[in-house]
Amino acid sequence: MEFQFMSLEETKSETKLYGNIYLFDLFFIFVFFCISAIFGNIVSSGLKMPYYIYSLVCALWLTSKSRTNRRRRNYEALILFLRRDMDVYKAEMNVSMKLESEADNEEE
Repeated sequence: MEFQFMSLEETKSETKLYGNIYLFDLFFIFVFFCISAIFGNIVSSGLKMPYYIYSLVCALWLTSKSRTNRRRRNYEALILFLRRDMDVYKAEMNVSMKLESEADNEEE
């Protein structure tokens, strides 16, 4: 008798309200806009409308799916980027290889 097992890729499910709009997205945008409203008191009256529009665009971008990490939202990818360990990986130039521009300069 052969057993077959199914493995789940992800056990987390989000509450979808409509289309691509999730409950957490609305909550995040609401909290973000409340914080923006608190800081809006120190913004000049002539710049309040552009400030609120910019805040709304930022909130929408932060809750959208990340292009570089499909399973995460932009705010999650941004947090991972800021918390990365700089000592783990550091790109270094291969010393044995010369740049073409340096090689051309030496030939002349």
